[in-house]
Amino acid sequence: MKNKKGLIFVLLAMLSASVFAAGADSYVVKSVRGNVTYETAPGKTDKVVVDQELSLSTIVKTNLNSALVLVAKDSDAEITIPAGKNGTVESLVKQYSVVAKGGLKNNSAKASNNIANASNGVETTVNTASSRASEAKQDYSWDDED
Repeated sequence: MKNKKGLIFVLLAMLSASVFAAGADSYVVKSVRGNVTYETAPGKTDKVVVDQELSLSTIVKTNLNSALVLVAKDSDAEITIPAGKNGTVESLVKQYSVVAKGGLKNNSAKASNNIANASNGVETTVNTASSRASEAKQDYSWDDED
């Protein structure tokens, strides 16, 4: 009898953990910048509006100079989808979620290292097109023919 109670408890614990780990089943639009559309029917689109609820299977497209900020229905986590992206809400959320990326981007760590190096007196150079061109010019010998 004790084994049955223990087994039922473990099954209920696993079931409740899987429900919480599954994530949101829909997202609410917090803000829209630019032209963001979603597919209402195959081949037909409509503009996304603030406070609209989008399911995971909704296909969304952000055009140039646009962005979409979504909030999970069951949490306050914001997900920003940048310009020029399209796909289902589920795939875009997985791609641009901070949790999915593991926190901060690598570029932010590099920027802080450059600032720390500059404060320590170490000067770092920034490669630009003109500096790369001048370096390439030094690599070749130019013969001037008159």
